Amino acid sequence: MTHTAVLLLRPLTRAIDWTPVGVAILVTAAAAALIRSGSPAGLHATDALVVLRMSALLLGSAAGFFLVDPMTDSTAAEPIPRWLRQWIRTALAIATSAVAWTCVYAITSSRLGPTASLPTAGLVLEAAVCVSTGLACTAFAVRHRTERSAGLAGGAALLALFVVTLFFQDDLSNMSPWPMPNNPHWDSVHLIWLMVSPLPVIALTVANRDLR
Repeated sequence: MTHTAVLLLRPLTRAIDWTPVGVAILVTAAAAALIRSGSPAGLHATDALVVLRMSALLLGSAAGFFLVDPMTDSTAAEPIPRWLRQWIRTALAIATSAVAWTCVYAITSSRLGPTASLPTAGLVLEAAVCVSTGLACTAFAVRHRTERSAGLAGGAALLALFVVTLFFQDDLSNMSPWPMPNNPHWDSVHLIWLMVSPLPVIALTVANRDLR
């Protein structure tokens, strides 16, 4: 099976629609490089945080297009199981998103002021959950639709979740899902992020199964 997976890498890489992820990478890299500094000394941590979160959401939305396989119906009878093809696509999506987000992080970090710093662990966790959630939602969509439009499912779900969670910004406990680094609840909020992080992985496991 490992040998088969290696052989599938090249054809699947060529079959993937790279355009949405490419656009997401260009947009976020440009934002990281061109956003105006909050002070003459360098980029403010809050501005960097916004760029990195935008990058996570855009990459999570675009990564779903890796899972769209217009040839699903014609390849159903092949001896290579669907779950293997979909997990290879999923791995490529995660790897590409991780490299892209890391590059954006490197750009923003290099522009920070001398006294500014970023909570790296929490931001990595947020990005991982965003990307895996987008992939999970798209994985369910492509079980029922093979059109390219199915790749929009992850982006739609992330947008809906982001809009809903914005209502928590004024919560009396100040437990916003998107806290600033100086928020005293930063650790508590990211403990919740950590607790929910297995859910998209479980969803992907279910969605990437064979159709029959």
